[in-house]
Amino acid sequence: MYESALRVYSEQDFPVDWAATQNNLGIALVDLPNGDRGENVSKAIEYVGAALRVYTDRDFPERWATAMSNLGLAYEELSTGNRGENVRKAIECFEAALRFETEIDFPEKWATTQNNLGHAYAELPAVNRGENLRKAIHYCQAALRVCTERDFPERWARAQSNLGNAFRDFPNGDRGENSRKAIECYKSALRVYTRREFPVKWACVYRKFHLALLSFAKAHVTHVTCLVFFVTLSSVSADLDVGDS
Repeated sequence: MYESALRVYSEQDFPVDWAATQNNLGIALVDLPNGDRGENVSKAIEYVGAALRVYTDRDFPERWATAMSNLGLAYEELSTGNRGENVRKAIECFEAALRFETEIDFPEKWATTQNNLGHAYAELPAVNRGENLRKAIHYCQAALRVCTERDFPERWARAQSNLGNAFRDFPNGDRGENSRKAIECYKSALRVYTRREFPVKWACVYRKFHLALLSFAKAHVTHVTCLVFFVTLSSVSADLDVGDS
């Protein structure tokens, strides 16, 4: 559909419509489940980059910010090339978008970009891992100021899951306390990501929830209380599992 539109909308004659179609093509390719993933995302980057030739920050600040966010998502999904460099480009795009996506003027977009930044910083390679994860925690917690469970349940759950990932891997401070915080985040996310409504996301977060529990056990549970811990683990897991049936 979008490619057909480009046969009508030329950059010279219909620049705004052409740019919108380029941007939409980029989004569609990032989400495309079929074909070569690396090739699809590479094409998405080209299309969104083309849209930015028209969507300048001076003439179309809001559209420019949206396109920058889309470009950031594409770079974060890019599986070819240097992973660290791709994620750093994604972060640059998200940070650029925040020049216009302010919490006061565009709270939903601001929160989404904060969450994207949190996820991206958690994905950076091991260099400065502690500082990157500290930033990830900061951005996810900022997103949760706007993305409440009542108003934006899916976005709230995603932010909780990302926050749990950051706490789980955070190398500084008390390891057991970090694991406890991760557990609480995953439990919160599972209130929305139920097995019935979001089976894939439920399975992913459920697995990470179990791993965080085991990490907490290694930090705090002695051989005398191991049995109590695993009885508790079984009980909590059963509650979550039954609730999602």
